[in-house]
Amino acid sequence: MLVKSRAHWASTVCGVSLLVAGCAGPVKPYTAPALDLPAETSSESIPVLQSDWWRAFNDPVLNAWVDEALARNWDVVKAATQVAEAQAGLRSAQALNSPRLDAVTEAGVRQRRIGTSTPAQEFNQQVRAASIGAALSWEWDLWGRVAQLNTAAQARAESAERVRQATALSVAAWVCQTYFQWRTLQDKWLIAQSALKQLDRVSELERRRWQAGLGTELAYRQSLAEAASVRAQITPLEAGIAKTGLALQALAGRSPRELTPELPNVPATQVALPSLPEVVDTRVLLRRPDVAAAEWTVQAEHANWNVSQAQRYPRVSLNLVGGLLASSSALISGLPLSFEATTGLGVPLFDGGSLEAQVQASQARRERAIVQYRQTVQQAYREMHDAVLQIESSDRHAGALIEELGLRQQALSLAQKSYKAGRSSQYEVLSETVKVLQVQWSMSDTRQSQWVARSQFYKAMGGGL
Repeated sequence: MLVKSRAHWASTVCGVSLLVAGCAGPVKPYTAPALDLPAETSSESIPVLQSDWWRAFNDPVLNAWVDEALARNWDVVKAATQVAEAQAGLRSAQALNSPRLDAVTEAGVRQRRIGTSTPAQEFNQQVRAASIGAALSWEWDLWGRVAQLNTAAQARAESAERVRQATALSVAAWVCQTYFQWRTLQDKWLIAQSALKQLDRVSELERRRWQAGLGTELAYRQSLAEAASVRAQITPLEAGIAKTGLALQALAGRSPRELTPELPNVPATQVALPSLPEVVDTRVLLRRPDVAAAEWTVQAEHANWNVSQAQRYPRVSLNLVGGLLASSSALISGLPLSFEATTGLGVPLFDGGSLEAQVQASQARRERAIVQYRQTVQQAYREMHDAVLQIESSDRHAGALIEELGLRQQALSLAQKSYKAGRSSQYEVLSETVKVLQVQWSMSDTRQSQWVARSQFYKAMGGGL
């Protein structure tokens, strides 16, 4: 057996151990960035809704659209691939904790010179040699560099998962808003169709009255104009319904072959108006996926900063190489086992400021991540307040319109009775009919605002928490 060793490796390790004992490591523990948050409203966070919050609208058609979008939407699919990439990066970083084993081989020709151990027949002769074996290497993580690489990779994986959740939340909210718009356009189309039928009947009645000498041409022409005005609004509504339907299909991730402009087809389902909790602890906003992703990014950049700091400290590696050796030398017979154990110590001395620049760059990235985190928290609170304001405003508006619609319908009924009694003209009936139509259209828009406001509230609170 032929054994080659470096006897000084033990003394090197001992010296490095003494150096470690006399120095403090570069790793600084992570602390969450300070936030200027409002006072807590309760001792415990209050969940808003289950994770599938859109089911609170109690519309199976909406549920089907959201479920399809979460399974097939391209943004959700891309976010899932980013999670897979981050998890692969984590496994790569974790592999640094283990020794590395490589198969090695070497072959060559060496000119032998005169030496004390050189046989006379090999003076100035070429000696052929080859070896095959395995090399085992491992870095001694004195300063926590490898551990911090693992921490950074873990944080990036967590951040990617939160980004995926935030993407799914945004897609679900977009599907809800698009669906609400689609339902509103469908509702307006139904209202217009009903009003048009009524106005057509009025026009036909006025035509007969005019021909019978009981009415006037003016009343007949006025009824035709009102009917034409409503009819002119139906075509844009149908186009809007088709475009909104295409938007829903695109959000659902359907292929180009599956995209089909659809004509008005009002679902038989009804969209409920879910109730909301009266008191919500705003601390749940810190658990929003995008907010959590931003904080995980801060942790990743903090770990990267620790890694850049550790780069300036000595690095110790242990290497073991063993295998079989074949040689044409007379000193070696057969296939003896070759073994070599070495240690390596690398101490940065001068690099022109490269390491210091890396530390400054990582520090800047960490500060930027902190700023982004605080900005994301601010955005979360602003969106929550916006949603609450929109809920309150749309609810008050809906209440006022309900009252107005009741009064308009009473006025229309009275106008119809007065017309039948001969005390008023058909123009007054037409005027009140159009006013009822306008209030009904406003009611449709306001219901859409109420639905959207509640979906925005769920999105602002992070969905089901």
